Amino acid sequence: MSKSPEEGPEPWGLTTLKNTFNYVKDSAPVKIVTGSAVGRTIGVVTVLASATVAAVPATIVGLGAVAVGAAMDTSDTRTLRLLKKENSLLTKNRNAQDRQDELLKNEPSLSRILQDKLYVPSRSNQASLTERYIETTPNSPVSISSYGKALLKNSVDVVKNVSSAVLAPSLIGAAKVGKAAFGLYGESKKQATKEEIGLQFKQNIDKERNKPDTPGYNDLIELAQATREQRIQTLAIQKMVNEGSFRGAKAEEVIAAFEVAKQEVLKTEKVIQDTRGVVGTVKSYSKDFVKAHDPFSKYNNLDQLKTFVPEASTKSGNDKISKPVKAQAQEGTVDKAKEIGKKLVQAKTKPQGKRKHRRPPKSKKRHR
Repeated sequence: MSKSPEEGPEPWGLTTLKNTFNYVKDSAPVKIVTGSAVGRTIGVVTVLASATVAAVPATIVGLGAVAVGAAMDTSDTRTLRLLKKENSLLTKNRNAQDRQDELLKNEPSLSRILQDKLYVPSRSNQASLTERYIETTPNSPVSISSYGKALLKNSVDVVKNVSSAVLAPSLIGAAKVGKAAFGLYGESKKQATKEEIGLQFKQNIDKERNKPDTPGYNDLIELAQATREQRIQTLAIQKMVNEGSFRGAKAEEVIAAFEVAKQEVLKTEKVIQDTRGVVGTVKSYSKDFVKAHDPFSKYNNLDQLKTFVPEASTKSGNDKISKPVKAQAQEGTVDKAKEIGKKLVQAKTKPQGKRKHRRPPKSKKRHR
């Protein structure tokens, strides 16, 4: 029988080397120096410094390549940010709806009185009712396109370093080529991670859009407004259930109390600003441009990018609407722990009599 080999611990030197490399790689100076902002700034300066009358076409091409890379980074960051925001809004809306259904199921009298007063999301002629991000699952791996995008984004740096190494071969030139290759690999890996996360967001959003009680919307502002309305209603119902003043009251009094509760909750919910104009769009793209070139942005760090991956269920449990449920569960656990602790204390304090020591039975000898 062959035993499966067990992997032993890594050598101390290798572990130390890995930790040192990760520490240096994640340090602030390295992030700044290897960031796209510094790289593109150096690229622009290099192109302008070598600009002459005869080299005007090359200068235009070089500056155009830098602009293309910056535009691609901004577009990727914006796409991922908007997908993350849409998924977050749908998650908050689903949590609020589930909590409302649970509250009204436990309070049938309140459900009966408020059935004609509850907010019902609109579902007519909105784009989200018919449009889906993914019609068919792509068969090609994401990493194939990531290398092409990474090459386009870093084309100036790659061409500059490779051409200088070819024209004047040296150790410095070889080091520059290695730096360009390493940067290209890192950029392609980051690009592949972004596309994989974006794909998971799209699948999650499409799944939520397919549900019959999800609000219809044409843009994220409409979705944010519908989510806000649903949260206000659910929190108002939660407030009434916690107070319990509706029990035994007349229907008119319950409805009036419901409106008052909604007005109180309304003060705590953030107002949705309409940024669909030209000024709002320019501000939005400017923020995405800054995030795309910020070396400390979560959109430029693989470890932080992986935390964006949505869970299989949209019910995250991090919403303040679901906190009362968690609190009740924790209180029940604490009560059980106290009860068990009391029993243990009582068992220790009980007077115990003298223990009788029994001799072990003698072993019988066998006679042949």
